[in-house]
Amino acid sequence: MNFLNVVVSINAKEMIPYLIDTYHKNNGNHYILTTLMLLMRNNQYPEFMQSSSYKKLYNQNTDTYSAFLVYNKANEDLIIKRATDFFNGSSQP
Repeated sequence: MNFLNVVVSINAKEMIPYLIDTYHKNNGNHYILTTLMLLMRNNQYPEFMQSSSYKKLYNQNTDTYSAFLVYNKANEDLIIKRATDFFNGSSQP
């Protein structure tokens, strides 16, 4: 957990591929999915910020956490896809 907090604190977007790989190797530590979403949120990634997931998670008036996502394979795949797209777009010159 402390490592994931540091990743978010220092905005370590470069760690996204490593986090996804670790997620798959460690039987799905769901805190990694949360970390990926926090990185996308903190960097105002448009595809995440405009998603129904974001709208469900955050109160639009205060931008505070207000709900949760049901864990299922579709949500897992979507978070990983968005994080991968975010990384690929942010790592280009």
